[in-house]
Amino acid sequence: MPASPFHGALTKATKTWEGYHLIWPRDLVETAGGFLAAGAIGDAVRVLHYLEVTQEVDGRWPQNMWLDGRPFWNGLQMDEAAFPILLVDLLRREGAGAVRDLKRCGQWCAAPQASSPATGR
Repeated sequence: MPASPFHGALTKATKTWEGYHLIWPRDLVETAGGFLAAGAIGDAVRVLHYLEVTQEVDGRWPQNMWLDGRPFWNGLQMDEAAFPILLVDLLRREGAGAVRDLKRCGQWCAAPQASSPATGR
C-alpha cells in the first residue's frame, strides 16, 4: 500500500504504526505545488484551507499530524512551520483570488525563540 511502503510496523517503543499515514505540512505544501503545476488550482486552495484549520494557536503546525489535525510527534521543524507561507505565495502568483494571509505563521517563524540554535530548530 503506498501510504506504508514497508507494510507498516507496530513499534514496540511507542505501540503505534509506522508508515506514511500522517500529514506532514511540508509534504502537503509540496503536493499542493504539484496540483498547481497540473493546473488544479482549486485543489491547492483546498490544501491551504486545510492548513488554516489545523494551524496551532501560536501560528505553527505540528511536525506531523493525524488527518483531524491532532499532533502525532511533538517535535518542531522550521520547514513544517514555514512551508505553508510558500503556498500562499504560489497561490497569489497563480491569481487564485482571495488567498488568506498566514500572519500568525510568519510571526512565529520570525520570533527569536523559533529560530534559535538553542531550540534545535
